[in-house]
Amino acid sequence: MQPCCPPSNFCGINTVCVGGTCQPCGMVDQFCCDLDPPDDCELGSLCSGNMCVRCGQSGDPCCTEGPACNLGTVCSMGTCEDCGSLGQPCCQFPVSNSCVGSNVVCRLDECVSCGADGQPCCQGDVCTPPAECGPFVNCTTCGLPMQPNCTPTATPTATSTSTATPTNTPKPNGADCTDPSVCASGFCVDGVCCNTACDDPPERCDGRVPGTCTSLAAPAPALSWRGLLVAALVLVATATVALWRRRRSLA
Repeated sequence: MQPCCPPSNFCGINTVCVGGTCQPCGMVDQFCCDLDPPDDCELGSLCSGNMCVRCGQSGDPCCTEGPACNLGTVCSMGTCEDCGSLGQPCCQFPVSNSCVGSNVVCRLDECVSCGADGQPCCQGDVCTPPAECGPFVNCTTCGLPMQPNCTPTATPTATSTSTATPTNTPKPNGADCTDPSVCASGFCVDGVCCNTACDDPPERCDGRVPGTCTSLAAPAPALSWRGLLVAALVLVATATVALWRRRRSLA
């Protein structure tokens, strides 16, 4: 150890004058580098009684610089304590879930059990069935006799990972086609799905009613009862005249 330099008792870097000699300082279990007021210890330590002592770990004093306590501990009454487990204080970080475990939640700065009837709701308002998160963010049993009905929840639809082979819906009669296989009737005639094979020469399937086979031959005109009566009278008159002429030629 070197004596302190007079007249100001100067010592070199990372040393401090104690009892007339220069002593190492700043590290844990070493003197504080600045004794008046006590200060200047390495990060993760603090000056206590002119000595640098460890801080931030469980059971240690809370640090005065940087994070007060290490991860998994929290500063309580000036001392770092374990946190996050059931019955322990809530940790500071992460804020969204400062307790460890799926059935543990932070309430009033303490990690307590959650999810069962009468207990606080777990993170995300989750309760263990048949309980659901009710008023005051507490779990309430539901769905049992003498209990309120549970709130219905939507059942997620399972999605298939397989790729289904697309199927073509058969086309109705009258729809455009180029192949009989696409028609529900199995007939593709004149470019449309047809109700029959429609293969007689005067028949077509793309006429006034597409999809219905229609003959193009002109139908015989239909006669009314008056027309039929006139035709009958004409035939009778013709036959009478012919009969009269025949008798006259034989006379």
